[in-house]
Amino acid sequence: MKTNILLALSCMLLLTHKSIAQTGILANPKNQNLVLKKVQDQELLVPLEIDFVNASPNPIQATIQIMIDNNAPEQISRLVPNDFSNTTIINNNQILSIKSAESVKAPSLFYLRIAKAVDLKTDKNLTLRILDGSIEISTINISLQPGTLTYTQTRYFDINAVPNVKLTSVVKVESAENVLTVSGFQDITENGYTSSVYVKRNIALKKNEAFVLSEWSFFKGKNLSSIPISLTTIPFKIRPAIVVNSSENKTNEINSVASTGITNVGFNVDIFKYQRDHYFSNAKKTAHKFSIGFWAAPSVEELSPATTNNFLTEGTSKQLFVSTALTFSYSFNDLSFVFTPIAFDYGTTTLGKNWIYNKQRWWGFGLGITPKIFSSLLNK
Repeated sequence: MKTNILLALSCMLLLTHKSIAQTGILANPKNQNLVLKKVQDQELLVPLEIDFVNASPNPIQATIQIMIDNNAPEQISRLVPNDFSNTTIINNNQILSIKSAESVKAPSLFYLRIAKAVDLKTDKNLTLRILDGSIEISTINISLQPGTLTYTQTRYFDINAVPNVKLTSVVKVESAENVLTVSGFQDITENGYTSSVYVKRNIALKKNEAFVLSEWSFFKGKNLSSIPISLTTIPFKIRPAIVVNSSENKTNEINSVASTGITNVGFNVDIFKYQRDHYFSNAKKTAHKFSIGFWAAPSVEELSPATTNNFLTEGTSKQLFVSTALTFSYSFNDLSFVFTPIAFDYGTTTLGKNWIYNKQRWWGFGLGITPKIFSSLLNK
């Protein structure tokens, strides 16, 4: 009974594994999916640990070879011809003698060798096909990735050096003591195919050296991930002289007026900006930004009979206005110094609309901050 069960299981195994039915040998790689890092100018030698099992009732002598398949579906994921020729299997074409129902472990028989000359710019995908003669009995999938080298700042910015390691666009910069990890995209052309690939570069800074990134941009920008919105108040206002018509159909000239006080808090949005970030060897960072933007805020102004042409008959009244302005800003880290050459207040009530400064130009100075919550929300 036990013999019949074993025979039935053996038949099922042979039917479900075509290669076993043809050769009688089964290959079991220890890792069927390998992720390897290839560092530039360094050889990579990887042992391929494979167990071979004789699933037939008779002893077997098999010639095992591993073929490297470079036919990834996407062209950019294939090794260029020169790199492929420098990728080999060491100790290939091994002859194994395996008794019936015996397992042979061969962790040291085969090695994948990636020569020093192989220069990876993007991730590559290879398939190692394990053959018994001409029959495939198993596969190993290889994800070959470029290792991260550490460059000097001079080498990073040298666009004439081969290979060119400067990123096309920078997404993020992280500091760990004097080593920066710069992440972003680089345009890579291989096998006649160009792709924008996400990569990382390590840059070692010397003492008192700063790594500088700068960018002109519209709104949020492509490279530097600064936040285009700040919380801004303009407490210093100068209202130029104006001429108004009084209730007696006379014209009165009102002299310019300067006022201070926090009567508004709103949002300033950068439209155009130039940003320059400095990363230092002590892991500190400073950010400088010059921008042109648009500011809007609710504001409160105190009105009197004199400033409403006696529309307000007595006393004073504080009214709500909507203020808008064109802004020029200089920002240091999260603090902004704001100048507005042109701004307006718009009344929201009947009394406010009768204010002599309603829709009249004013100019002034203000301050802004960029709260950390803006960074967490807008950089997601």
